[in-house]
Amino acid sequence: MDRKYEFTGETKTLPYGTIVKRIRRLSDGLVGGWIEKEENLSHDGECFVFDDAYVFGDAYVSGNAHVYGNAHVYGNARVYGKARVYGSAKVERVGDYFVILGLEYAATYTRSDNCLSIGCQRKTIEEWRLHDKKEAPELSNILELIFPQRNE
Repeated sequence: MDRKYEFTGETKTLPYGTIVKRIRRLSDGLVGGWIEKEENLSHDGECFVFDDAYVFGDAYVSGNAHVYGNAHVYGNARVYGKARVYGSAKVERVGDYFVILGLEYAATYTRSDNCLSIGCQRKTIEEWRLHDKKEAPELSNILELIFPQRNE
């Protein structure tokens, strides 16, 4: 496996005490975002952490996923496929659920009942997929982030 990035030597301590390290893409020298350890970002595919984004804890970014802006991915979250996490979004997975913040409404997914809550609405994933996209255009992005199509 060829290495895709290296640590720059710059570190930052997050408010919760986690130390993250800035990365640099080896192919073009682009200075990227911050990860806690190599296990947070795959060296395969086109995935990368940009800007002032953070990936830490047991979170993992792979495939062609991008994390950028001021986004945080942490806990046991997995971001993969062609997912994009950006702005001030926060993606966390802890045990049976994970939370996405930074959208118009907070979104929470619970694995045990396969339900996604967005704002005050709670439906199964199948019900959300049938939801009128004109009524909630950001819904497709949320579903793709949580349940990306696995046709890489």
